[in-house]
Amino acid sequence: MIALRPRLGLGIGRRRVSAVLLVGETIRWTAVRARSDDEPLARTLEALLAERPRSRVRKPTVTAAIGPRAAQLKLVSDLPPLAQPAALAAVVREHASRFFLKNGVPLLFSAARATSPTSAWVAAFEEPVVRSVIDVCASVGLQLQMVTATAIALRFATSAATITWSDDDVSLAITYVDGCPAVVRSASGVGTSDALPSFAPPFRALTGRAEQFMDAAGAAGTPRAEPIALRGSAIRLTREPSRRRLAISGTVCVIAIVAALAMPGLASWQVTRSANARAAAVRTRVRGVERDARDLASVTADLSTVASFTQSRRSITVLLAQLTRALPDGCALLALQLDSAGAGNIVAVGPRASALVDAVERVPGIASPEIVGPVTRETAAGKPLDRVTVRFHIVPEATR
Repeated sequence: MIALRPRLGLGIGRRRVSAVLLVGETIRWTAVRARSDDEPLARTLEALLAERPRSRVRKPTVTAAIGPRAAQLKLVSDLPPLAQPAALAAVVREHASRFFLKNGVPLLFSAARATSPTSAWVAAFEEPVVRSVIDVCASVGLQLQMVTATAIALRFATSAATITWSDDDVSLAITYVDGCPAVVRSASGVGTSDALPSFAPPFRALTGRAEQFMDAAGAAGTPRAEPIALRGSAIRLTREPSRRRLAISGTVCVIAIVAALAMPGLASWQVTRSANARAAAVRTRVRGVERDARDLASVTADLSTVASFTQSRRSITVLLAQLTRALPDGCALLALQLDSAGAGNIVAVGPRASALVDAVERVPGIASPEIVGPVTRETAAGKPLDRVTVRFHIVPEATR
């Protein structure tokens, strides 16, 4: 029997990087290295991987699990009803600012795991972090198979249904149902003291060191078919063409030149056959045109659905920015709610409730603002303020 190829899992957090080398069901090597703010991730990874066992015959495949500091995992809802997960992922990429925070850092997006016709789990990764992992793996001669989020990888390190995981000052609470994420909550500035669950059988040797190795162990156990991951061309951003590919390209080029030189003789032979094959070729073309027409109709319907979705949505970020700019000095926006029917509420405080209503009415695309509920008086920094809830409606023309 041919032995399975070793799998190397990398757990990438803000303050440490860990590695677990799994051969079959046996852990052959583990390592952890602390990170500092002034040390690039690439340098930390290079120092960590320099300690790994070397094998020229069976080099391991690498899977990296990136922590919540550089990876966002969200259940994206209100998507157009598309049957293909690839189409859902494409819609999320085209409207990324509606679903993910960028903070000035470019993002790479995983494929989608659909949970319903209009919702799917999608992960977004900070591109500089992914590029560092790609470059380091290439420099040390390792094959990077995929990059996934820590919240996805953890479920392959333990059989527990609920996990609370901390990455420096970011806390993740994940609940899994039937092996898939059902609820993922994150909080910044909050540490956790919850004990991590026990490891799955292949990783029992790591018992007592879950905080250091559970993400790396989960990465080593992540199957190749996991959809919420980066793989293929997405993780070959900086690789140079391999010698094998250059050799194949050269061979193809030589074959093309030879074929071009032989083309006159082949063309005369083809002419003698074309008369007998013309009827069959016409029938084949007719079937191809009919198939293309059906495909075109299907693509047109999908594009119409996506266009309708794009035109019917209004960016919450833009609306929040307009409301914030419209508020007079001394006022603060506490809460914003908006439903699918175009009605919304804001809760704000300010010196005068009437000034808040006037400010909301001046926002483009908002109509019929009115105060709902009581106006209460609060004191902040010794100043009396009105706390008011204002209801409004989005004008349909403004969303087009």
